[in-house]
Amino acid sequence: MADAVRTELASPASSVLAAITLMRRLFTSLLGDERGQDLAEYMMLGAFIGIVSILVWTNIVGLMGERYTEYNANVNDLWVTPELSEE
Repeated sequence: MADAVRTELASPASSVLAAITLMRRLFTSLLGDERGQDLAEYMMLGAFIGIVSILVWTNIVGLMGERYTEYNANVNDLWVTPELSEE
């Protein structure tokens, strides 16, 4: 196949047509080939899990920040300044 590609791309006048033909052949061969289908499915599943994990993590971080700020404000409101004794 490599020799056929070199022969098709050798002529400058038909180089664009040859490249289009080559890409069309490669694309149709990829559509008919099912050997990597399970790998592609696992890749898509992994990408989905990764995206969902990122979205959940950003929400958790935001909620933790809000709760910490709320806790900090409540603790600061509980503080009472001790009275100084006069001795």
